[in-house]
Amino acid sequence: KSLNFDMRLIDFDNIQAALSMKLDTLGPGPARDRVFVIQAFCQRVVEYNNSLKQRTGTNLPAPADVSAPAASNNDGGRGDGSTRTGNNPPNYETSERIVGGPLWSHCVSGSHDWARMFGRQDDDDDDRGPWLTPRMAARIHYVAVRDAELYDYRECPPRLPKLARPFFKKSKSWRLAFGDCYARIAMRLQRGLPPSPNCTGEELAFHNIMHLAPDAEEDLDLVELLEKLPTFQNDDEYRDVESRAVEDEDVLYLYEDGDTGYSFSDDEEDVDNPVLGPGSMAEFALGPQGGRMGITNLHPRDWFLAFRESNFRNHIEGS
Repeated sequence: KSLNFDMRLIDFDNIQAALSMKLDTLGPGPARDRVFVIQAFCQRVVEYNNSLKQRTGTNLPAPADVSAPAASNNDGGRGDGSTRTGNNPPNYETSERIVGGPLWSHCVSGSHDWARMFGRQDDDDDDRGPWLTPRMAARIHYVAVRDAELYDYRECPPRLPKLARPFFKKSKSWRLAFGDCYARIAMRLQRGLPPSPNCTGEELAFHNIMHLAPDAEEDLDLVELLEKLPTFQNDDEYRDVESRAVEDEDVLYLYEDGDTGYSFSDDEEDVDNPVLGPGSMAEFALGPQGGRMGITNLHPRDWFLAFRESNFRNHIEGS
């Protein structure tokens, strides 16, 4: 038997509000736990919609819109040629290896003219300087190159949501592909391009880089480099750079409450049977509703599928 619930956003909001009041009348026990799970799920749907509206200006699709056909240009309605929701996008994991390949680390060695490449201001920059300053570009490049090679070894885990940690522990090819994400970000920068992550793995790698970059200035090699570069007021605007460089922060929804990204215990769930918290944003984003919103490639097995085929090799000279 098939049941169809044509619930609108306001219905989720009304349910969570009513159940919130009901929780106050229930004592500890299974009944209260069941009510709490439903209330928390409905509240998460409302919060997710509010976040989506703030970032894109659109709401979750209404029930009548769920079965609408996909955009004919296979860009998920983005109108920009993106293959983020298209069929058979190119896969970085099966492309030519960077980290550990014959050209590593020659492809990122040598000096780079950060001041020339990132010292100019565009029309949309404010009087504080370019949004990506020479010093910021140099920091990001330094951390990306430093950390790319580390992740060939399972003993040096990066910051990852729990759903991805078993992949890192059990698959060498996955570890190498994740390391390549850092390398491609570095290679774009040294070509004078913004980081512009082009797959989910690169998005998370970039978030990790920005998380570590403020502390990287304790490294003497980087200090010496930065001293030679011009200064701008925007040199420390990490959050602004992060928001401009990535299209969205959907990958961060994979971090559940209390997950710091660094627990690699052998007791964690098997890669084939991940356990996500009921009503969590991770469960929501990976489920059918996330797909209807155009959220794709969030599962770690899809992290290296390119969003845009046109940018697939833009990190390589001559491409």
